Amino acid sequence: MVDVVTPARAGLCQAAGCVVTNLAGQPVHSGVQGLVAASDLETHRDLIDLVSHHRES
Repeated sequence: MVDVVTPARAGLCQAAGCVVTNLAGQPVHSGVQGLVAASDLETHRDLIDLVSHHRES
């Protein structure tokens, strides 16, 4: 499932044990806009790889 993750939702996702970072895979408030949230580290890595590929294009 893909959903828009707002800062408020990011906190809720983190509290539920999800992995939440910015689009570069760094901490949420580290300069790069956008959020990626996933239920586990493997899925998060896959999403960051997809995002990185499109950001480089």
